[in-house]
Amino acid sequence: MSASDSQLTRQILNRYHKEPQVLVFENSSLVKEAVSDSLCKLPDFMTVEQVAEVLQLSHNTVRSLLHQHIIPGKKLSHKWIIPRDALFKALTDG
Repeated sequence: MSASDSQLTRQILNRYHKEPQVLVFENSSLVKEAVSDSLCKLPDFMTVEQVAEVLQLSHNTVRSLLHQHIIPGKKLSHKWIIPRDALFKALTDG
């Protein structure tokens, strides 16, 4: 993962979590645990709109991240489908 990808992941996580982030990024296992706890309540497969709401990003930003393969997903009949577990892995790897 490039430096810009790592920075984007941090920005996404900073927007996603409402708790102070200083301690979270000191230990990657804490990041994985926090993201896992939050994401486990979500459906197994999500739409662009659901991911945008969860990550507090615009729909266009989520689509852009999908096209750049930063967020994993598949396009089915003109709609993106984002697997929850793959999203978790993308947010916590790197």
